Amino acid sequence: MKTGLTSKIPGDYSGQYKDGHLMNNTEAKLSLFQFTNPIVKKWNFNINETFDKSQNKELPAPVSFRTSVVHDSDTSAFVILEMKIGKEDDTFPFFLYAEIQSLFRWEKGIEQDVEELLKLNGTTLLISYLRPMISQFTTYSGFLPFFLPFIDVR
Repeated sequence: MKTGLTSKIPGDYSGQYKDGHLMNNTEAKLSLFQFTNPIVKKWNFNINETFDKSQNKELPAPVSFRTSVVHDSDTSAFVILEMKIGKEDDTFPFFLYAEIQSLFRWEKGIEQDVEELLKLNGTTLLISYLRPMISQFTTYSGFLPFFLPFIDVR
């Protein structure tokens, strides 16, 4: 699609455009491993009313998760991620339990270990969908927003 841009774009892209076209681009090739839109199945958020709000500062948050894989067919499976953040006592401002799932599909003959893709890539992908929801929800709880850190899911 011609945009009519003929000047160079400043910054990191300088020199990569010619006559309004991106030069040296690589066409994206779809993976043989795909997923459907994730669905949040459960969301339970509780503010600990007895938490001392004067401690409203960054606290190390206990985060735990569990991933389940439920095969739907020879070439599809649901990945279900359960995540817990915080504590249900007065040592932490909130407790969150979330469950999110997505259906993953793959082509027969895929070279990678499908079970590993489901467990590792599936978990990582679902966490990336939960991350902005968690920070936004905690922002509206009256406490500092909680930014879920990167998690080594191996």
